[in-house]
Amino acid sequence: TDYGLTKKLTLSVAIGQHLNKSLKEKDVNTSISNSGIGDIIVFPRYDIYNNTSENIRSELTLGLGVKVPLGSHTDTVASPSILPEYLPPTIQLSTGGTDILLYAFYFREYKKQKFRVFANSLYIRKGFNSLDDKFGDYTSLSIFASKIFYRKWGVIAQLKGEVIGQLKAKQSKLDQLGWQLEEWEDKRDATGAEKVFFIPQISYTLNSLTFFVTSEIPLYQNFKGIQFASQNQFTVGINYRFLTKECE
Repeated sequence: TDYGLTKKLTLSVAIGQHLNKSLKEKDVNTSISNSGIGDIIVFPRYDIYNNTSENIRSELTLGLGVKVPLGSHTDTVASPSILPEYLPPTIQLSTGGTDILLYAFYFREYKKQKFRVFANSLYIRKGFNSLDDKFGDYTSLSIFASKIFYRKWGVIAQLKGEVIGQLKAKQSKLDQLGWQLEEWEDKRDATGAEKVFFIPQISYTLNSLTFFVTSEIPLYQNFKGIQFASQNQFTVGINYRFLTKECE
């Protein structure tokens, strides 16, 4: 949820609930799953520049937030071993670390042409969890171009790049791993990636309703080790906008 504390300051609070995170081995009739609450994100953003001339409107917004884990990152599977066997990170409810989020958004609109260009970037500095692991920092940059036709149809083209760092651990943990160090290094070597996506979107607005169709198309993916890659993603949605009070 987002709430405007002032005309320039917006506070966003987000929380996640995983209904079913599951992992199934190919050609094997067994699977493991997990469910529960994930993280909470508190994310204020401030509009530091907003200017409108005759035909051009420009805006620059910066944000600084924090992600705090509420869910567990140490859930285990039933195992005869004395040592705990943790679930894979892909189905843990959280990474377990407290993260810092840095955000920037730039917007420029040409009113007469009904054309907009804008960009946003997000950097997430990951924190260490109780297992002394730190998941890779995340960086993304998106560039958009938007055009409105006949007052109702809208087209948006987005180019998005992502860089994900590799898993790290505190040196004190690495010194204590002993014979398990090689296993941990195998986990580390299967993390980290660079991705580029093209994301087109078409929308149609009818009064307060907007219907949209979008597709996320991977153009380039470079993964370290063996990981899950992204395939084409197709989304259909409806937005409904309303005012809580009449405009002055």
